[in-house]
Amino acid sequence: MRSVRAQSQAQTREAVLDAAEELFLTQGFTRTTMAQIATRVGRTQGSIYGNFPGKEALCQAVLERHYTRTFTEMLTLGTGSDPSLEDRIEAVTTWWRKLGSDDRLTILLAEYTLAARHDAERVAGQKALLAGIRGLLQAFVADLAKVSDDNPLAEEATVGVLATGTGLAIAHATGMIDIDLSASILNSTMRQWVHRLRPP
Repeated sequence: MRSVRAQSQAQTREAVLDAAEELFLTQGFTRTTMAQIATRVGRTQGSIYGNFPGKEALCQAVLERHYTRTFTEMLTLGTGSDPSLEDRIEAVTTWWRKLGSDDRLTILLAEYTLAARHDAERVAGQKALLAGIRGLLQAFVADLAKVSDDNPLAEEATVGVLATGTGLAIAHATGMIDIDLSASILNSTMRQWVHRLRPP
C-alpha cells in the first residue's frame, strides 16, 4: 500500500502539472514563471522545485503527460465490436479534429522545443517522448493494415503519418489551413498508407 506521504506527493505533482499546463497553454512557455505556477496551485516555489528541477523539466512533463494521454486515447478508437476499417479511420479523423485544432498546444510544443534545443537532457527527453508516440502510432497503423508492427513499411507509414500530422498542426496554428482541410488530408494520408500496407 502506498504511504500517505507518497500519495500526497503524487497529488501535489498532478496539481502542479494541471496548473502548469493551464498557464503554459494560456501564456506560453516563455511568459510563464515558476512563481505563477506556485501561486496557481497554492504551493511554495520550493515545493514545485521539489518535484521538478526547473521550468523546462516541468513543461516537458506537461507535454509528455498530454501527448501520452492523447495518443493512448487514439489506440482505443474504433475498437468496439469488430469495427470496419472505414469506422476506424473516421474515428481517427474525429480524434484529429480535436488534436489538430489545439493551436495552443502546437505553439507550446514549438516554443518549448526552441527554448530547450541546447539542453541535452531536454532534447533526450523529447526524443524519448517522440519515440513513445511513434511506437503507439506504429502499433495502431499496423493494426489498421493487418500487418506486423515490425514490418519496415509500417515504420515508413508511421513516420509519414506523424510528419504529415505535425505539418498539418503547424499549418493550422499559423492560419494556413482550416481544421476541415487538415482532417481531410490526414484521413487521405492514413487511407493511402493502410491500402499500401495491406496484403493483397
